[in-house]
Amino acid sequence: MKKVSYKVSLLALLASLVIPSTVMAMSGSDKVATIAENRQRTGTTLEDRLKADKAKLKVQLSEADKAKIKNKCKAAQNLVKAQATKAANFEASRKKVYDGVLDRLEKLAVKLEAAGNSDQAAKVRAEKIALSAKADAVYAALQDYKQVLDDLVGNDCTTDPTAFKAALEASRAARDAVKSKTKDFRDYYTQTTVKILAEVKKALGASTETKTEGAN
Repeated sequence: MKKVSYKVSLLALLASLVIPSTVMAMSGSDKVATIAENRQRTGTTLEDRLKADKAKLKVQLSEADKAKIKNKCKAAQNLVKAQATKAANFEASRKKVYDGVLDRLEKLAVKLEAAGNSDQAAKVRAEKIALSAKADAVYAALQDYKQVLDDLVGNDCTTDPTAFKAALEASRAARDAVKSKTKDFRDYYTQTTVKILAEVKKALGASTETKTEGAN
């Protein structure tokens, strides 16, 4: 592996772990969703996970790099704790939003069934299933992100600075996964679900007009 200079400070890297507030713009109900169990972060113990992170590290730290990490990592771990709190708050906000969306879709489907529009109810439920899967993907990514932040704090960074560096890189990838999965949910809802709901509304309008004409 090629040796490289550790030019980017730990504090600068940690600052990049924050999930942008623009991703948190939606609002929803107070219900809490069930977190998916399909975790991506491998290893059941801290030691196993850090070992896996080190295996993925693409650079070899010089002794000077390791010394820099040892000098700064304890302070950096305090910053990581703050990021973990923000991640937990973000998770809570996502659960409120996603459950609110899914609950409204289910209520709509029930109303459609009660009105005898089973075909349209099926379309709405199909959207609920698709969005539920995407919400589960966000929850799984968040669990990975929170786990790697915990691993950063739990790592004895002065003893094994390479493991700390490797976990830090893993946290950046985990953060990006959260952003990607969150965007995936939002894009699907705005580009597909909203369109389907508009089609359902249009179909219901046409059905109402037909029934009115029949009555006349």
